[in-house]
Amino acid sequence: MRFDVERRALLTCALAVALVLGLIGLGPATSRAEGPPPPQSTMVFGFGWNVGDARARFDGSEHFGFGPAANGMAAAGALAQGTLQVNFTASAVAGTQTIAHLFSSENPSHGATLSLVGSSLRLQVTGASGVLLERTVPVALTAGEPHQVHVVVGNGHTWIHLDASPVLFTDGAPFMADFGLDSVHVGQRNAGDGVWTDGFTGTIQRLVITDGRVTSPEMQGIAPDNDSINRFPVALDDLETIRDQLLAPDKETPSTWVFTGDSITHGALWTYGFRSWAEQAQARFAELGNEEDTVVNTAISGHTAGASANTIGVRDTFEERAGQYDPDVVVTMIGMNDAATTTNQTLSMYEDNLQEIIDRTRAVGAVAVFATANPIQGGPSGVRANYPEYVQTMREVAARNQVVVIDNFGEWRFTNAGEAPQLWYGDAIHPSAHGHWQFARNFFETFGRWNPEAGVGAEGAEIPRGGHVPNSSVLLTNAVSQTFGYGFTGAFDGTRVEDRSVDLGTTGVGSQVQGTYLARFSTTSAEEGVLLSLHDSATADSFLRLVSRDGGVHATVVNEGRELLSLSSGDMGLDDGARHSVSLAAGQGTTRLLVDGLTVAIADRQVFGADVPTADTLHAGGVATGGGVSAGFVGNLERVWAWAAASEPFHYLVERSATVADPEFVDSFLGFSAPTHQSHPVLVLGELSVLGRRRGAGAPGPRS
Repeated sequence: MRFDVERRALLTCALAVALVLGLIGLGPATSRAEGPPPPQSTMVFGFGWNVGDARARFDGSEHFGFGPAANGMAAAGALAQGTLQVNFTASAVAGTQTIAHLFSSENPSHGATLSLVGSSLRLQVTGASGVLLERTVPVALTAGEPHQVHVVVGNGHTWIHLDASPVLFTDGAPFMADFGLDSVHVGQRNAGDGVWTDGFTGTIQRLVITDGRVTSPEMQGIAPDNDSINRFPVALDDLETIRDQLLAPDKETPSTWVFTGDSITHGALWTYGFRSWAEQAQARFAELGNEEDTVVNTAISGHTAGASANTIGVRDTFEERAGQYDPDVVVTMIGMNDAATTTNQTLSMYEDNLQEIIDRTRAVGAVAVFATANPIQGGPSGVRANYPEYVQTMREVAARNQVVVIDNFGEWRFTNAGEAPQLWYGDAIHPSAHGHWQFARNFFETFGRWNPEAGVGAEGAEIPRGGHVPNSSVLLTNAVSQTFGYGFTGAFDGTRVEDRSVDLGTTGVGSQVQGTYLARFSTTSAEEGVLLSLHDSATADSFLRLVSRDGGVHATVVNEGRELLSLSSGDMGLDDGARHSVSLAAGQGTTRLLVDGLTVAIADRQVFGADVPTADTLHAGGVATGGGVSAGFVGNLERVWAWAAASEPFHYLVERSATVADPEFVDSFLGFSAPTHQSHPVLVLGELSVLGRRRGAGAPGPRS
């Protein structure tokens, strides 16, 4: 053991000299217009050694630290939130090694221990009531490499970063005041009764405790007056590559950025015509002076990391989504649909698929970046109850591969005390235009390039004002939300029926008094085929049905044998094998039947699902009866879904708003015809909002 009075005195003297000479800056933060914002926190307690100082080396049998009398210890012990920052280099990654033990001298079992377990990182916090927090993150640390850990605590959450990239976000926020901190040691853990254990082998350069959050620029060492917080920054190589080369202002060589994922990145609907975060990124690149950079958005609604029975995977279509564009960076945000039990994508499958995406990205010479999506509004539940576990898996896969993570999930929860503003959401799982703007802001803040004072990311740029979309009557505060949606793969042969009755109890789709029921299909059959049926299983005389027949579509609502609605399109040649959409929209005292977005029949009364009050069954593709299938559909039934309002506002929005330029918005959600090629939806963003695109009929699946 080498913790003695002489060494403490030497270190105290060295720290005093360093402060005088400015070696360890503790001065007030200053703001620079040309750089990131000033620090959000102040160092309360800290100690360390210069690079190369032999005293920073530990051999597993010794420790060093300070007790209750140390300068700043009392202030640190009173902190209920803040950041613990530690620099270290492990000589080996085997067994349990204590990096730092912060504890109460009266009871050393009450404290926080940051340690290595093999190549994994572990944080354990205990107090009078027992274990307050214990998490182990498999980060695959490398022996002999310098690392830096930031444990950021506040707003009910603990957020751990390794080398300036997040590796864990979890509920629970125990900090120094929760266990009565008055002692800080590095190199070993105090097991009590004079016993020290779990020794560390390697170098521990510096330990700092701050009274607030240490930001990404501070972690990377690029914040103003950074030495006051982080004298020896360590960041992933890819962070530096993107920040200093690809995001360098006025760089000489243009870059190609591919953004891919599901509907959250696609951004076709819930932005209501305003820019998605990929488009926002393109605008910010131009503000940096990189107008010639190309942004390609290949995200597709409903997709997953790897293919499933009813989705197409990013991994499986990587060449088409990314490789063919010779990208410099591929940003992947995926997982919302993987977490849905309906896609049957287990955590291990998701983990393998993410690894494959990283491998394929690097194989084409691009930098891989992962982005977590937003939290589910109101908390995870239902088919996505395990969503946070999928988000954490993305962080861990990234950590094992030294991939940068843009942690939108963590950012939204940490900065908003667990619940992001309603305005940031289009529905429970999709961000609004405001939410996409927050994604873009977090993207650039992660790389230290968000600076409104210098013209990069003016506050509120390109997002709706006053709750309105220009030239539209749709209020964003009353935005239309999806109440139900499900996609199917494979053909319907007249005997196949998809039973979605379980959704009646969780979505309220059958009790709507207004809204829109939609189905997207193709057929060459003139025979009657049920697209969507909401009915009472105990009787044949209470139902709402959308059917295809004789080249047209028909909508019928009957309650207890009394016909409430009958609308027909007549023969429109819809049995031509092409893709078509039919909608039944009820609202404002009328009910309309629409084909490919155009009204073909109207009733001067409002009739909808709630007018069949005893309905307990929801079928697609036919009606299953005890004797078989009635009115079985023959063809392809891609998707059925429901909205909380009539579809006319969307029709009005598309016709009137010049900001809606993407045909995929029209085709996917209204059914208008669009050119079909042998590919998938692609938005190419450059000098124009949409330079070019290709689309085709992928398997839609449950959407996000």
